[in-house]
Amino acid sequence: MHAPLRVHVSPFGGDNPDRIIKPAKKEKVDRLYLFTMSDRDRYAPQFKVLCQQIIDQNVVDPKELRIRKCNFFDFSELMTLNASIIREEQLANNLIYYNVSTGGAFLSITSILSCFLFKATPYYCVMHYDPDFVPDDPEIIYFPKYTIPYPSKDLIQFLAKINNITRLRQSKALSKAECLEILESLQPGKKFNERTSSKYNILKYGYLDNRQLENLISVEKNPRGKVRLTSEGEFAVQLFSSFFGI
Repeated sequence: MHAPLRVHVSPFGGDNPDRIIKPAKKEKVDRLYLFTMSDRDRYAPQFKVLCQQIIDQNVVDPKELRIRKCNFFDFSELMTLNASIIREEQLANNLIYYNVSTGGAFLSITSILSCFLFKATPYYCVMHYDPDFVPDDPEIIYFPKYTIPYPSKDLIQFLAKINNITRLRQSKALSKAECLEILESLQPGKKFNERTSSKYNILKYGYLDNRQLENLISVEKNPRGKVRLTSEGEFAVQLFSSFFGI
């Protein structure tokens, strides 16, 4: 088993290249992800120069320089991309750090939130603004660790199944009986009590009334009430399906 790699993720939005290069050098990174705008990238020439500087200065091995194109103004796309990168690197037992001093405020917000959700580490490289430069031994500020709770994998699988069915329906709704069928399909080896009331209690207290799914699903307030994903639930499916590899 290899030692954990030190992996840095840095968006680029026309920033001073030293704000990416010097922290990477100081921290002796093994792998570097660069984010660049997927459409109408006004900084494409500067980005090309940055990549060449990284290679020329031996910041990382060229094969460990990984470029990801994304829409810098699409919150869902950025969060999903971060989730997939963090998951991939965590599965390899690597250490993931996000540079939140580059790319602009919008990317900083999504990067910090992704780190708090998925247990990566955000850092900020201090810039000296008079004149504009980053010293060879840059000041790097690491954020305190903070964990934001999120639904478990089995609950996201449950939501994903609902989403796959309801997105093709005009009503966007499922009956509780259909939800119970989903629950049984997700646990094929489990023996459920044949009593209908017992099955519905598992559905109600384990899933529909589970506080982890609060605001992610809505249930009509009657015994035969329909079940729907909320807009928050649809986003949760998109984001956490990527993180859990569903």
